[in-house]
Amino acid sequence: MVHEIIAVAPGSPADQAGLRPGMRLAGVNGRRVRDQIDYLALTAARRVLMDIEEDGGRAAVSVRRDDPSQPIGLTFGQSMRVKPLRCRNRCAFCFVDQLPEGMRPPLYVKDDDWRMSLMMGNYVTLTNLSDAGFARIISRKASPLYLSVHTLDPALRGRLLGLGRPDDIRPRLDALRDSGLAFHAQIVMCPGWNDGAELSRTLDGLAGYYPAARSVAVVPVGLTRYRDGLVPLRPVDRAAALETLGITRRVQSECLARLGTRFAFAADEMYIAAGESIPDDAEYEDYPQIENGVGLVRRFTVEFSEGAALPGSGEGSGVSGGNGKVIIVTGEAAAPFLRGLVGSVAANAEVRAISNRFWGETITVAGLVMSSDIIEQLSGVDAREIWIPDVMLSADGVFLDDRTPEQLAAALGKPTRVLPSDGAALRQALEQKAEVQ
Repeated sequence: MVHEIIAVAPGSPADQAGLRPGMRLAGVNGRRVRDQIDYLALTAARRVLMDIEEDGGRAAVSVRRDDPSQPIGLTFGQSMRVKPLRCRNRCAFCFVDQLPEGMRPPLYVKDDDWRMSLMMGNYVTLTNLSDAGFARIISRKASPLYLSVHTLDPALRGRLLGLGRPDDIRPRLDALRDSGLAFHAQIVMCPGWNDGAELSRTLDGLAGYYPAARSVAVVPVGLTRYRDGLVPLRPVDRAAALETLGITRRVQSECLARLGTRFAFAADEMYIAAGESIPDDAEYEDYPQIENGVGLVRRFTVEFSEGAALPGSGEGSGVSGGNGKVIIVTGEAAAPFLRGLVGSVAANAEVRAISNRFWGETITVAGLVMSSDIIEQLSGVDAREIWIPDVMLSADGVFLDDRTPEQLAAALGKPTRVLPSDGAALRQALEQKAEVQ
C-alpha cells in the first residue's frame, strides 16, 4: 500500500529532505505502512529511511531530526486514516443498542478498535481482535490502551459481552504486562451481574497487574427507556451505589498503602446515586479516568474556584430580549453542584436541570440532554439568555437530535450561548455578565 503526500510543512524535516506533495510513501525502514499507527511507530527515531515513489520511479529518502518527538511534517490522504474495526459484540449494556430509530446514522456505528483506543482513548474489549491483530499491538508497542474489562471471570464476561461463549481477557493482559505495555481499565457495573463480591475480585485482580494496569474506573450502567427485547438490567440505585463505593474505597486504601496510588476510582454518578459528597481534588490524583466521568465535578469545581481566565467568552446566537436573568442548562446530576458555584458569584443567573424525557429520567448526564427536552421545559421562560455547555453538542456543533444552537434559540425566542465545559470558562462568563450589568 502506498500513501499520497498531500502537504509538507515548510521548514520541517520532511521539507529539508526534499519531500513534496504528490510523492507517495511506499514504506519506512524497509517496512510497509498500513495506516497511521504503523507510520507513527516506524518513524519514532531520529533518522528514518522513507521509500518514496514519484513518476513511476522509486527512491530512498533519509529524513533526519534532532528530536524524534518533532513532527516529520507530512500530511497524507485518506489511505493513511484508520478505518475503525466494527464491534460484533452484543453487550447487555450497550448504549447503541438502546437508541431509538430515526436518529443520525453515525450514532448507530459501533467500533471496537485498539487503534482508536490508542489515539483517542476509546475503550475496547479486545474480543473483536484476531491473534494476528493482537500481535500487532505488541509489535507496535501500542501503549497505553483503554480496555473494557467489566469482570475477570471468563463465563460472566462472555455473558456480559453477549458472545455466547466464555472470554478470558487475562492472557492478553498478561501479554501486555510482559511486553512492558500499559493500559487503563473500566468496569461498567451492572447490579446483579458484576457487582458485590464479583466487583471486589475484579478490582483486586486488576490491581495485581499494576503498574501495567495504571487505573480502573467503576461506572454505573446507563439505561435508556428504549430497551424492548434487550437483556433485562436494573439501574444503579442508592443501595447498589453505596455498596460499590464501599468496595472501591477498600481497594483504594489497600492500593495506596501497597502501590502508592489509589488505582481504583468510582464515577461521579456513583457518588450522586449514593447521595454522597464528591471526593476532594487530591483523591483523584492526576485524574487518569476523567474522560470516563471520574472526577469531572471536582475538577470543574477547582477550575471555577481558581477562576483562571480563558480566551473568548463563548459563541452567541439567536435573538435578543427578556430580562437580565441568564438560564444555565445542565443535566439532573450536575445541577446541585452548579447551583452552589453559580450562586456564590452571580445573583441573576439560574441553573436549570433538564429532565431527560427523551432517553428516560434515569439518564442524568448533561452530555445526553436533547434540544427537544430543553425546548419543552424552557418554553416561555423569562430570561435574557440561555447558556448551554458544549458537551451537549457533537463535534460538528449539533445536538443529538440534529438541532443547532441557532435553531434552539429560534425555538425559544431567546439567544443561546455555547460555553466550554469547564469551570474557569463559566466563572469568566458570569463575571463578564456582572460587569455588563
